[in-house]
Amino acid sequence: MRYLSGVIFTFCCNLFFQHCFEWLGHRFVIRTLTTDEILEVGLIHKEYAGSLADAKAYQAAVVAGCIESVDGRSLPIPLSNHPEDTSLINKFRFVNSSWFPPTLDAIYERYLLLEARVTQVIESMGKASG
Repeated sequence: MRYLSGVIFTFCCNLFFQHCFEWLGHRFVIRTLTTDEILEVGLIHKEYAGSLADAKAYQAAVVAGCIESVDGRSLPIPLSNHPEDTSLINKFRFVNSSWFPPTLDAIYERYLLLEARVTQVIESMGKASG
């Protein structure tokens, strides 16, 4: 039983979900964020915290992090080796300069539903293990 508990714990620690959906004629693939990405979202958002752009900046950072592809294509990636030039910050800049708020709203809403699904799965696993 101890081995099985370790397997379940490892599974939960590595659990991520993907979701595909169509919106305005485009096919989006999103996924849950890793802890590292959530922390980076916080750092990106920090610059906007307390401003009128607070909520939209957080939303844009989460959207940038969760997007796997749009119409089968990944978002831009960094071209440098600078530690501050991360994939997430590049995707954040792209999302901010290329997409309008309704697009961010639609993707973010799907992301929240995906996170809720992960919570349901984890709770179900807990109930099943007794």
